[in-house]
Amino acid sequence: MIETKNPLFISVELETSDLLPVEEAHHALHVLRLKESDEITITNGKGLVVDAVITKTTKKEVFFQKIKEYHFPPLFPTLHLVVAPTKNIERYEFMIEKCTEIGLSSLTPIICRKSERKELKIERLERIVNAAVKQSQKAYIPTIHQPIAFHELVTNKNYEAQKFIAVCQDIPKKDFFVEIRKGNNAMIIIGPEGDFSSEETALALANDFIPVSLGPSRLRTETAGIVACHAYSLKQQYFKSYE
Repeated sequence: MIETKNPLFISVELETSDLLPVEEAHHALHVLRLKESDEITITNGKGLVVDAVITKTTKKEVFFQKIKEYHFPPLFPTLHLVVAPTKNIERYEFMIEKCTEIGLSSLTPIICRKSERKELKIERLERIVNAAVKQSQKAYIPTIHQPIAFHELVTNKNYEAQKFIAVCQDIPKKDFFVEIRKGNNAMIIIGPEGDFSSEETALALANDFIPVSLGPSRLRTETAGIVACHAYSLKQQYFKSYE
């Protein structure tokens, strides 16, 4: 967490530019009403953060001078959340916003047999993530990947992480919170309304995914995403002696 009292902005070109991006400049000028000599904080979303002072403004531009520079260490361990898009996209967007605030590292929309939504506007999701990053004062922006088919993701052998699948089916399941190992990257797949098909679950288990429960209640897709993200964050950050 950056912990700044200044307004926080995002500029992916922070290392080489002294000019806020257009959307960030608009927010600074027309929403926050900032002016020359006001102090701001900027992150590139990859661990670099600078305190700066506004040196010049025009109707559409905000120039700044860097005062102090900070480098945050890379995120570790990380949670890769893989969630089927909900039919009501606002519920999915709410999940992404809250998971970003909690501590999401990356998210992949997964297209399953029972998925009712198969297309997403990734740029809109990225804007939601950026707003949540600024609100929660984070130095890293979660990565939002393009949607991927279920079978393509679960058969990919390149994920170096604990691999979980949250299922509602009546099969033996482990407790997600208990199974999380501190200091380990993790990936958890959460299915669409109606759960995974039995064939999808079997394919995941055949590819070393651990079937888990997120609690005694049957959760909506977006609720399950938030619960999983919070459980992982809680285990990593606060339960130092929990095993």
